[in-house]
Amino acid sequence: MAKKKITTEDLAIEIRKGFAKNRAEVEDLAVMINRGFENTVSKREFTDFKEETKGFQKVTLEEFGRLNAEIHDIKIALGPLARIAGDHEREIQELRFRMHRLERKVGLPK
Repeated sequence: MAKKKITTEDLAIEIRKGFAKNRAEVEDLAVMINRGFENTVSKREFTDFKEETKGFQKVTLEEFGRLNAEIHDIKIALGPLARIAGDHEREIQELRFRMHRLERKVGLPK
């Protein structure tokens, strides 16, 4: 079978088809990108939002500072209390041991 000769006109038609296809793909891509930006906020909206939340941010930071101070105070108070509780636990164990020994000497049943 003989090959068909390609003319410059045939070549031009194929190039136009390729450009048309690429142009359609680029336009589709542009539409998709535009849809993505439809849900983003503008700089003005973001600035307004920041202004609206400044008061909340200030109150929140103050509250966190207060809570941190309270936690610090609790930690300071718990240190000695933990030592005291440990001392009391050892003393209770010693008294139980001594009481058990006395009960055996006296002959009391458990």
